[in-house]
Order: sequence, then structure tokens, then C-alpha cells
Amino acid sequence: MKALLLIEDDDKARELGAWLKPLGYESVRYRSALKALDNLEEINPEAIVASAADFPRHWKVIVNVVRASRSRHECVIVLLKGDAFDIGDADKATHLGVNGMVSERLSDPAEQTRFYKLLQRYSTVEDIRESERHPASDWDRFTFLCMNPETGRIMGGKVLTVSTGGISIHPGEGSPFADLPIGTILPDCSLRVGERIIDLNCELLRSGPTVGFSIQAMDGSARKHLDEYLGSGIQREIDAASRGILIIPEL
Repeated sequence: MKALLLIEDDDKARELGAWLKPLGYESVRYRSALKALDNLEEINPEAIVASAADFPRHWKVIVNVVRASRSRHECVIVLLKGDAFDIGDADKATHLGVNGMVSERLSDPAEQTRFYKLLQRYSTVEDIRESERHPASDWDRFTFLCMNPETGRIMGGKVLTVSTGGISIHPGEGSPFADLPIGTILPDCSLRVGERIIDLNCELLRSGPTVGFSIQAMDGSARKHLDEYLGSGIQREIDAASRGILIIPEL
């Protein structure tokens, strides 16, 4: 399957491509809306992710063209909305047939989850649950560590979201990841999942207040353990409550 990315920012496009890959999508990225329009029939995408901030006029044209022949389930269209995206734009997007809108601030775990939920609702991808980002809760036991391939320094941070396709962390002040180029391969990573530590190979997707990684390699038993752990969230919450751990919901 193919996903058309209409995004100007290289890092953002690379990150979205990494999110989509475990779902079975091959990403085709364009910086020019006109070229994307010219090649729509040839690409014939099953999903389109377009930045409304980068292309405030052209996204409407593309949605119109696609919806003239393909339904919401035949081609999922997701808009990345910036600060200038207002309620009028949202109404227009809904009227034209956009499947959904998420913030362009992709570091927000809630927006990542919303992105996956949109694909889950409309896409026919069978294994989409495995790559859905799960926000780490207070009762979870996650610890992520990796080694700087240049210096050998051990690096890590507070785990924010986890899936079988990727991890995001908060590295804290003076992030040790700041000097690593986007796309750096980290071959010696460890993720504590409950009582087990699993080995991973990761790629750096994003560096800043939050740091994002795609999982490049993980053996079958580790993948099964992580999937089972993520699927037992409700039971872990019950167990935490039985141990007297107070969970205060955000208001």
C-alpha cells in the first residue's frame, strides 16, 4: 500500500514515514502540491497525510480530486493542522471528506494516538493495533537505554509512548541526543518491559524536548512480550490499585 505525504519539513516527513511503515505503507513524499496532483492517478495512494500549514490552499484541491472517485475507506486523508487552522478550515475539511485532523506537533503523545486511531478506524490494515502508540502510565514499568555510537555514552530518558514500531522519551535537560543526526542508527538499545529487558535496534527520528525512535529490529519473542504487555493495560491498572498506587487523572 502507498501513503502520499504532502509535507515540506524533512524531519516531519521522515518521522511519519517511519510511523506508517510498520502498518504496511510505502511512503511517497512530495514538497510540491502541483506535482502531487499531476501524479495522483499514478500513485493511487491508500492514505494521504497533508500539512495544511504548508499548503493552506492546495490541500482542498487535492481532497476534492480524491473524493471525486474514492471514499473515506478507500483512501484515508489526514490533515496536519497548524496554529492558523481555524474552525472554518475544520468545517471545510469535514465537508470535503477529510477523515480527520491532528496537530502538526507530532511530539504530543495524544496526537500520535489520534493519528493511529484515525488509520485504525478507516484503514483495512490488519496489524495496525501492534503499531499504535500507547502512552506510558504511572503503573507501567518501562525503562529505555541506548549507547551513543560515537562516544559509547549510555543515554536514556523518561518513556512517554511505546509501540512495537517505536518509542518516544523525554531526555531531560541537556539532552544527550541533541548532537546526533536524525537518522542515526542505535544498534545497542534496551527496553525494560515489566520484568523483562528486551534488546532493540533503533533509528533516531526526532530530537528535541521529546526524542522519537523507530524500532528497526526486535526478535519475535521480544515483540510478543511487548505486544502482550501493552495489551494488558487494564489489568496492570487494577494491579496497581491493589498495591495502593493512587492514580490521579488529569483535569
